[in-house]
Amino acid sequence: MDACRELEQKYGLVPADQKKREVGLPLKPVRYEDGDVKHQISNVIRPLAGAWHFQSFKEYRALLTLYNIGVEEVRGEVKGKPYRGLVYSALDGKGEKVGILEMRRHFSSYFKGLPNFKETRLKLVTLKDIPELLATIDSIADRWGDFDTSAITPPPLSHGI
Repeated sequence: MDACRELEQKYGLVPADQKKREVGLPLKPVRYEDGDVKHQISNVIRPLAGAWHFQSFKEYRALLTLYNIGVEEVRGEVKGKPYRGLVYSALDGKGEKVGILEMRRHFSSYFKGLPNFKETRLKLVTLKDIPELLATIDSIADRWGDFDTSAITPPPLSHGI
């Protein structure tokens, strides 16, 4: 210990015994406005999963809401194989999902040039429910899936490559 004290004095370091120690996990609530939501969510979930054991999914969900994170359990089948998983989303101060509100305004640009699309576009940019949004996208695929957009879509920029 004397060697530590000597080095601390010589180089002007803060003595180790005077250092403030944090109690608990130093986790910050997710702030959608700060961007990189996926990283923020994983910075909360990883430590919680290692430090806590949950009796139920409700407990897990309740704890995550303290950090502005919503979670939903999803189950289904794709190409005959069953799947199960969790979908995480950022929440605002009221507990409302904010990710869908941000991404939905970009959807209409993906469907530019489709004939008679105005009503569907308006629906896309106002939806708040994820299952309803996914159903709408499926209906777009069914209705306009075979439409050739090559005549109305500009070629990609080559940037001199």
